[in-house]
Amino acid sequence: MAKERTYYQVLRASRHSTHEGLRAAYLRQARRFHPDVVGGDLADIGEAEREIRLINEAWEVLADPSSKKTYDRTLPVLAAEVSYEPAAIDETDSGGQPIVGVARAVMRLAPVSFVLGFGVLILGGVMQAGALWRSGLAILLLSLVSFMLAPFLVMSSTARHSDD
Repeated sequence: MAKERTYYQVLRASRHSTHEGLRAAYLRQARRFHPDVVGGDLADIGEAEREIRLINEAWEVLADPSSKKTYDRTLPVLAAEVSYEPAAIDETDSGGQPIVGVARAVMRLAPVSFVLGFGVLILGGVMQAGALWRSGLAILLLSLVSFMLAPFLVMSSTARHSDD
């Protein structure tokens, strides 16, 4: 099954082309596929006639501003046309206030201590060193507490700085 082309693709024009740009694209395509230009091969002439009908149909719709506007509404929105700001992944809270002080330290320390605690816990288990295993468990528990406390520390830090 052939892929359905838009009228803009038929004319080889941008969706954002002006009326003059669309007209120039129409004339260029009409000249390219005109039966007198194509040649004498019947298959080529048949293909050119189908293409010129499609080109004329596209121009008929896109030449009239109101029918063009109606047609444009039926087209899917292209990814390049979607305008949005991606969320910045940085150290700010939802209000855009920077996270500072203890809250920032806890946010940075929690993942590091989690990985360190997990590593020491595994190492202590492999080496069968009870003291090392208990140290790893303690670091791991400290990191989990840090993960749970971090949001509250950020909220309190932000509340204090927004009052200033």
